[in-house]
Amino acid sequence: YVSFIDFNGFDRRHEPFQLTPEWTATLSPQWAGDVGNNKLMLRADFAYRSSQVNYPQGFYQDQTGTWFDAITGQTISAADVAGYTAANTDKAHVLVNANATITVLDGRVDLTLWGKNLTNLQDYVQSLVIPGLQMGRSIVREPRTYGMTMKVAF
Repeated sequence: YVSFIDFNGFDRRHEPFQLTPEWTATLSPQWAGDVGNNKLMLRADFAYRSSQVNYPQGFYQDQTGTWFDAITGQTISAADVAGYTAANTDKAHVLVNANATITVLDGRVDLTLWGKNLTNLQDYVQSLVIPGLQMGRSIVREPRTYGMTMKVAF
């Protein structure tokens, strides 16, 4: 923003956009081929996302370097601002998922071995922080999971 004055009169144009990483990229290589009389398909998914703020910062600093809550106007310590910012920022990461599917019995049965979050990334996928109430909650990504799925056509 060139200008963003909120309803309390605070200039918030320097705050980062919420849930908006600067960069995202995905790569999903896949291979499929015959293995004897069966078909095999291998796939991996790599999703990169640069760091992002999960919830608006809600702080501003005056000319003396004092931090304030942009909603209530109350002073806040620099340590609290730093802690809030760290807890509220999802760091850059690569999420990795993969699967392998073999199709057997003339295409009637698919057996898939799959894995999600293979690097066991433990970042925040959602958060809600209300500095004025000194309250916050965050949800951490599901841990590494893996399993097998079978599909049968009758």
